[in-house]
Amino acid sequence: MLAPLALLIAGMLQIGLMSHSHDVLVSVASDAARATAISGDRQSARSLVEDRGSRALRGVAIETVRIQRETLGGLDEVVVELKAVFPGFSIFGIRGVGALGHAVAER
Repeated sequence: MLAPLALLIAGMLQIGLMSHSHDVLVSVASDAARATAISGDRQSARSLVEDRGSRALRGVAIETVRIQRETLGGLDEVVVELKAVFPGFSIFGIRGVGALGHAVAER
């Protein structure tokens, strides 16, 4: 009787971890995109992702899949896409966007 309840609780905790982790990773990707839009330095964006991501989520391997400029909705933007590998599962396709026009205005 207790085993199914324990499995249900463990599943709910893992879903909560994934949701929180996704939010953190989107924030990290967005910050890296804005930093890249301002500085134009892709390597510093990769370092920012690895540093902030590893500090925020211990035991998670974060890989920068791509950093590129795209035109989205008529705006030139920098897109940073991440992949996070957790013990037992992975999250793909985490995207952060930094608009070049907004980044210049924030300088």
